[in-house]
Formats: sequence, structure tokens, C-alpha cells
Amino acid sequence: MNINSDVPTALLKRIRRHVIGKKHEFFISTSPGLEKLCLAELMELPLSEKDAKTVFGGVEFFGKLYDCYIANLCLRTANRILMRMAAFKAESFRQLEKKLADIPWELYLYPDSVFSVSVTSKHSRLYHSDAVAERFKKSIRGRFSGGNGISRPGALAMKKAAMQKSAGQENDGQENAELKIFVRIKDDMFSVSMDSSGQLLHKRGIIVNPGKAPIRETIAAGILKTAGYTGSEPLVDPMCGSGTFSVEGAMMAINAAPCRNREFAFMNWPSFMPQRWNYLLKETDLKKLDRSDESAIKPEIFASDRAQNMIKTLEKDVRDSSFADIISVNCRDFFEFSPKDLTHKTGLVVINPPYGRRIGSVTESRSKFQAIVKKLAEHYNGWKFALIASHKDLIKTVPFAYKTKTIHHGGLKLTLLTGYRKQKWIT
Repeated sequence: MNINSDVPTALLKRIRRHVIGKKHEFFISTSPGLEKLCLAELMELPLSEKDAKTVFGGVEFFGKLYDCYIANLCLRTANRILMRMAAFKAESFRQLEKKLADIPWELYLYPDSVFSVSVTSKHSRLYHSDAVAERFKKSIRGRFSGGNGISRPGALAMKKAAMQKSAGQENDGQENAELKIFVRIKDDMFSVSMDSSGQLLHKRGIIVNPGKAPIRETIAAGILKTAGYTGSEPLVDPMCGSGTFSVEGAMMAINAAPCRNREFAFMNWPSFMPQRWNYLLKETDLKKLDRSDESAIKPEIFASDRAQNMIKTLEKDVRDSSFADIISVNCRDFFEFSPKDLTHKTGLVVINPPYGRRIGSVTESRSKFQAIVKKLAEHYNGWKFALIASHKDLIKTVPFAYKTKTIHHGGLKLTLLTGYRKQKWIT
């Protein structure tokens, strides 16, 4: 645990009993449509319990604090993981204040924690979200005013001070909040959760300078899984942009934990166990593909784009992340090469063409989509494919078999087409 030697023994025992050793309910937020994929991922992890189910917008599961560490580190399709702290009913602010007084905030926060409170209310007498949030903040500050809580360990205290200095000032606003508390009210029932992730989990810490309208890493991982990518076959990403599909594919191919290169909010909890965390990192690293083994089949991933500036940026990100031996990056136009120029095997080709909103026009995007379909039909026989259509009517132009799935990206509802190209071009 992140503790000082002068912390009261009774408080340490409470943290161990009620936070570390206790079974908690967790909620994994996902993009709509990725719930089942996320559940399947979760069930493959070495959790202490296999008690989980899909719900709208995510997955609920029960487990211990260490399971939360594993899920944050290893899930590819999760957006955020919340730990449920309390549930109660309150029909008035007086009742709310009384219920809040019973929550042992010192088990979850340091006295100097910078936090924000996000409130959503539906069918409740307490519908004023700002007023509810203020009651929470007042209760938390009041809880620590009497000297409750654990002092932040030296290393964490120095890190926090440096971050505050960089930010200019301390505040409890959403942007600079170190920790986030989410409150959901429905029919006067309160559900209070702590965010364990911090930044959304699509921020892997690998693609440093994404271009315009990049697809989120979590969605890219979901698309690769939906298309049946296993990591053992070639992956062609011919309109790669920032290279999200290629990088996600590389991590899947070598079985690398997707969030290995970032930090999490739970590291700023009094209950954080650095030794257990370091052990988990070593364990996940041991499961990666040994690329020094000459007998092992090396992944083949080909990323290309005609935008030279994007390719230069991706080349640097690939080098910095040590993926240069498995991701081949080149500046080339999709319409000017054949997959036979890259590999003698067949695999998966994944394409996310411009939608005609932030990049290009709608007319241009429609024309390009039809050209892509023709290119796939003529040159990618025997290949699996994943193709995103920005408008449903575009899929009518596809002359070969496919399955569809709705995906949500950047406020848009898109259609994902996946399948296996085995038919000849139909004129």
C-alpha cells in the first residue's frame, strides 16, 4: 500500500478490510455495440471471480481491487472502469446529507486529493445536478476537516506538487481533477462510483500525435476482433492515418497489454498496492510473444497512407514503441499497389475511409468508398476485410457478401462491413 509509517493502524486495517480485501462491484464503460466483445475479453483474464454480465453501455462484474488493476491494464475495448462505492435512496437534500455523512471517504481519498463530482439525474426529486455535486464536495471536505485520512506518501506528494505547478493552480474542476466521482440518480436511488482509470482507456500512450478525426483505439480493437483478426495472419492498413489499426493489431499479435505505457487513477488511491502492481506488470510482460525466438512466427503488419506527414509521425511512434520489427510503414496510395506486393499470404485488410465531414467532402467520400469496394473486389480475393461506411446507402454498392455492425465514433453512427472476399468481381 501507499502508506506512511505514522498512519494509524486502525485506519490501515479498515482500508485492507473494506477496500483491498472486499469484493466490489465494478462497471466497465464501452462504446455502444462493444459490450459482448468486452465481456468476452474480461472472461479471458485471470480474475479472482468470473461473475460478470453485459448491460447497456458496458459490463458489470464483481471482484477484488486487484481485478480492477488487471482489467484496466489488459482490456482493449473498455473506455473506463468505475468502482461502486455506495448505493442509497434520498428524496431530499436533508436525506442526502445524512447519507453522505455515512460514506468513509478517507478509505478512498487522500485529504489533499483534487477531485471532481459528475452528477446525472433522471426521474428524481433531486434533479439539480450542480446542487447535488456541491453537497458531495461539502461532505468530503467536512470528513477530512477533523484530521481523518492518510497523508500522501513522499513520492506521490512530490509528484502531485509538480503536477500542480505545471497546471498553474489547484482546483477541483473536471479538467484538472486527479480523481473523478460519478453519481447516478434514477427514481431517487443514488449510485456513487469512483473512476479507477483516469484518462479514458483508449489513450494507450503510444500514438503521441494523432491526425485529424482518428478512430479511437478501443473501437479499432473492437473492429479487429469483429473481423476475426487473430494476430497470426497479415494485416494491411492501407489508409492508416495515425496508424491506430496497425498499432492495436501489433499489440494483439504479440499479446501485449494495451495500457502498459500509461498511468491510472487508482494509483492515487490510499489503497494502491505498488508491489502487487509491479508483479502484475511482470506477469503480463512474460505472456508477450518472444520476438527474439527465431522459430516464432513474426507478425506481418503493413501500414500505409499517401499523406507523407502522417507517415513520418507514425514511423516515429512505431520506433518509440519498439514495433518497428512487426509494423512496416510506407508512404503509398492504396489504389496503386496490390497486397501481393507486400506478402504472399492472405490476411485481413481494414479500411476507415474519410467520412466527408472533417476531411474532404461528402461527394468525395462517396466516390472514394465506391473505388475502395472495386479495389477490394479486384485485388483482395481470399482476404478477410473490415470496411467502415459513413452512410447506410453506401453499402448497397458492395457486390460481395458481408455482415454489418453499427459502431459509434465521434458522435456519428457508422456501419462496419466485415466478411471474406472469395467471389470474383460482379459487373
